[in-house]
Amino acid sequence: MSIKKHFVLLLFITAIFFLQAHGYAFSHSSYEPTGTLSGYVTDTLMNPLSGALVRVYFHETYEENYSDSSGYYQVTDIPLCYCLKNATCSKQGYLTEWVLLSIGENTTYDFTLAPLGSDPYPVLNGTLGNNGIYVSCVNVTFVNIENIDALFYKLDDADYTQYHEPFMVCESGAHALWWYWIYQGNSSEECFITLKIDRDLPTLHLSAQRISINKRKITGDAADETSGIHRVEFLVDGYHSYIDYDLPYEVIISGIGIHVVNATAFDLAGNSANSTIITSCSSQMRFCLLRPRLSWFVFIYEFVQRL
Repeated sequence: MSIKKHFVLLLFITAIFFLQAHGYAFSHSSYEPTGTLSGYVTDTLMNPLSGALVRVYFHETYEENYSDSSGYYQVTDIPLCYCLKNATCSKQGYLTEWVLLSIGENTTYDFTLAPLGSDPYPVLNGTLGNNGIYVSCVNVTFVNIENIDALFYKLDDADYTQYHEPFMVCESGAHALWWYWIYQGNSSEECFITLKIDRDLPTLHLSAQRISINKRKITGDAADETSGIHRVEFLVDGYHSYIDYDLPYEVIISGIGIHVVNATAFDLAGNSANSTIITSCSSQMRFCLLRPRLSWFVFIYEFVQRL
């Protein structure tokens, strides 16, 4: 056997025993250190508001930015952490709006500011997830109705109903809430807002595929019919953590032996589902199951013969 083959054989055996002892895992994705909050600022009639100050508080400090002529704003450099952050939107002559948000890599939320002494408008109360999507039933209360004759509302394609008391919206999906009011016998223009709810958990199924003698590809089949999948996070052997934002959701693990892979799928609203898979030597590798020592020598011999 040539010196070249001896050298390659020595390197290959060393690498195999290192992988057996330590294992190895990697992925093409990694966590982003900061996130952004962006969206639009409008008044209660859905007109864009420029010059509105949007400020996000965190860790006793904040980041802020102003909306442009289209009402669009973007606040950047927000640290990512598993905590809620207070986001406020203010503009002179309007009531300040605030909300608690879980900020991700790219979080969106639209602010609606009501003018001081304004017309009737709805106040939404519920558990707000990511991207301006509620993850609970939403209680709808109309305010500033004391001095009008009557207020009528409808949800989606339903008929208008006169408003008397707060009501709940629980069905997952995007809803259009419409309303108008009557004052001194005159009807106002129709107003509407979009209300998004996702109370459904995503689904996640894990599968393993052998791609080499010591590598497995773990694929997460994730789906969410309401808001869509945002990301899948993988935890390999309890300490290797990886994230994948793009299809196919997968991670490559290396190392001979048993590996435990826990995965969590997150939808765009922040709902999550978990799944676990345990991988080991493939049943197709009879030598690995019956005669592990012999299988290594056979594999090494065949590999060196191809050099």
